[in-house]
This record gives sequence, structure tokens and C-alpha cells, in this order.
Amino acid sequence: MNRVGLGLAVLGGGLVGLLATPRPWLELEAFAARRVGVERDRAQHAERVLRSPAARVFWGAEAQGDPDAACLELRRAALRLRLDPPPTLGTTIEFLRYLEDGHAPSLGGSPFWRATLGGVERTTAWLLAQPQPVSSGQLLLAAAESAGGAALGVLTAHNLVKELAFQGRRADPERIPPFRARLAAALSPWRRAPALPAGGFDRLGPVYHALATLTLVTWTGSPAWGARAADYEAVRRIARIGRDRPDPEKAHADRCGVAAGVDLLPRG
Repeated sequence: MNRVGLGLAVLGGGLVGLLATPRPWLELEAFAARRVGVERDRAQHAERVLRSPAARVFWGAEAQGDPDAACLELRRAALRLRLDPPPTLGTTIEFLRYLEDGHAPSLGGSPFWRATLGGVERTTAWLLAQPQPVSSGQLLLAAAESAGGAALGVLTAHNLVKELAFQGRRADPERIPPFRARLAAALSPWRRAPALPAGGFDRLGPVYHALATLTLVTWTGSPAWGARAADYEAVRRIARIGRDRPDPEKAHADRCGVAAGVDLLPRG
């Protein structure tokens, strides 16, 4: 979804000074999640997901992971990379809008998508060839190798997962292409509980959210940008703006991506 006032919301992060560290946001979102009920349309969508084997895999209806271990793996992978200068593909505001846009990255024809096409293709082939599901950290390392550097690698990993997530979300739950289910299954799940507080499933959301904040920090060179973006996402979920609903595990992923970006920056 297009989110009005993106630039002002992120640039105006100082207005949330009372919540300037992650912990209060995480606690507030956990509190909000305990008070959100399962919504009818999400429950109906979940019922349709459960009727299709491919949809069950893509949406992660039975997938359970360990977000703490997933975050640790991502941060360890970031420490193994040496950050090179990101290519100039647009302005900072254009980059923010690209990361924040609620559509499949390929639909807009953005240079931030086109620059990763080869890396996405090679990383996808690598991913499908793995005998076991891979962690977000393993994906990051493979994407960096496929893209020829850390800067394009983090963007490539983000673009691959977000493209997969949003293209799959557009499909009828009972007509998920088997290819997308296979690709989703190749990524280790992040969530401890498959079902969301407001109902439904979302296997890939935490993965691309962690990669998005990691990409933002590494491409801007500013942990503050990543932190304010995570704050902004938290506000939207807690306030239930649009389709956003409280989601503590996605909030954790946002903050993990920022931390992984901090790990990567000093190595440039």
C-alpha cells in the first residue's frame, strides 16, 4: 500500500522521543497484540489457505521457527561481510519510498529493483538447490556472492523475499503456484506461532522486514534511519492503520535488521 507522508513520518522521528529506544515499542506492540481479536476476513482467508497444500506452505500455516536464533544468524552473517559503497540509483527519499512501498518490487520498474535482477535470479536458483531450508543469514551471504558485493547483496536478498511475498499474496490462496510454495519452503520460518494475533498467516513478512531495515541502514549509513523506520512501522501496526495490525514478531524482525546493519557498517 502507498503510505501517505512517508518522508515526514520518518524525518519526524524526533517527535517520538519518549519512545526513542526499541524496548518500549516492543512492549507496547506486545501489549496491543494481546488485545486484538481475530478478524473475520482474516479468519476466512486462513480457512482458504488451509484448504490448499501449496498455500499452507507458502503462508506458513504449520511453520514454526525461532526468531532469536534467526536474528542471531542474520547478525553473524552481517559480520562476515565487508560493506562496499552502494551504487547511486536514486535519492534517499526515492529509496525510502521504494523500501516502504506495499507492492511487489518488480511492478514499479524501479532502478533499485532492476539493479538486482541478475542477483535475484542467481540467488533464487541457489535457494531452490539447497537440501534444507536456509536461514536469513545464509540467504544474505548467498545474495552478496551472487550480486558481487555486500551493498547489492543486502538489497538483492530483500528484493527476492519481498517479491516472493507480495506476488504470492496477490494470488488466490487456493491457486498458489507450486513454484512460489517451493521457494517459500526453502526459507527457514521466523515465527514461533504460525497464526497472527489478528488472524491469518504470514510466513515471509518478518524475513523481508528484517532485510528491509538492514538494507536501509547499510545503504544510508545511518542506524537512526533504520530505527525511525522501525518506529514508524510500529506506530502503523499499533494504530491499526490500513491492513496493519499488532505483530510483535514482525516488530522484533524490524529491530533485528537495524542491529544487523549496525554490525555491518563498521566493516566498510
